[in-house]
Amino acid sequence: MRTVIDVVDPKDIDFAIFNPRGEKPGDIESDPSFVQLKDSVYKYGVLVPLVVHVQSGAGKKPFRLIDGERRLRAALDTNAKKVPVRITDAGGPLGDVIQAFHIHMLRKQWNQVPQTRGLKKILKHKKWEGREKFNDEEMEELQTLTGCNKEQLRPLLRAVRYDDGVLDEVENGRLRYSHLVQIEESLVERIEAEYPSILAEIPKMTIRQTMIQKAKKNLLPGTRSLMLNVAPVISRARTLSEKKDVEGLLRKFVTNDDMTPEQVLKEFEHAHPTAQLDVLDQMGQILDAAEALDALLINFQPHGAKSWPEMARKIEASLKKLHILISSKIRGLKGTVSR
Repeated sequence: MRTVIDVVDPKDIDFAIFNPRGEKPGDIESDPSFVQLKDSVYKYGVLVPLVVHVQSGAGKKPFRLIDGERRLRAALDTNAKKVPVRITDAGGPLGDVIQAFHIHMLRKQWNQVPQTRGLKKILKHKKWEGREKFNDEEMEELQTLTGCNKEQLRPLLRAVRYDDGVLDEVENGRLRYSHLVQIEESLVERIEAEYPSILAEIPKMTIRQTMIQKAKKNLLPGTRSLMLNVAPVISRARTLSEKKDVEGLLRKFVTNDDMTPEQVLKEFEHAHPTAQLDVLDQMGQILDAAEALDALLINFQPHGAKSWPEMARKIEASLKKLHILISSKIRGLKGTVSR
């Protein structure tokens, strides 16, 4: 792709028809960090080039913005005469969305919510909006378009099932992003696989809305409670009697805003007491926990922890202990698994 570095008048740049972060102009103007950016632009100018395309046509400015809306607004607000730009070839609506996604994926400050919004735009342009399952060819295409591997895409594809209002609540700190992922992985997908009859009566959207309400009321603490309490109950049901009880528990859980995951486990164990989990159950829990930890570690950026050194030290110590334990268990498994 052709790229030219130049300096242009910010008034010659049209804003993009979309914002990769999903921000509205009012959101930007009211953000304290935007005030700081304007101060910096007023003193030093725009230091990071904007990304633009050349455009033509009646009523259009010479350039169209692809990346750098905040910097462009700051330049206009401070009456900057020139801004640095990277002029790239136009790629059409989908090309622009993909280019913006790649640009922001390279930036530390673009967290999972903007990534999710960007992926939503790509899916919309592909006419895959609302799709929950993708075949191998489609997954390969998504990996090519986004530059993400399957492990990076998996949580994003779960989170795109939620509307922008829910994503707004994550950005505002009223929900955790991992809540969305765990609701899908440990509950909705497990129900679809094991108890599809429930979904014939209770739509997935209703289940998601109920779980979001529980999360906002702190009834899903730590985001792992579904994985630790509900998913094992689904796995442990073997007999027809157990499966019937689990189906009833799940129906009650996904329609009752006040029922906790711990209550699901407690009621199941009261009806079907057991001294301890069998080995298969333990192995299933280990796999669930390992996949959840894998997703967390893939998206965790250690450099972002510098503002919380004490928490970073605790995580470091915990991961070291976990490394020792995992190494021990791997050595034990080597003698039982054929290579």
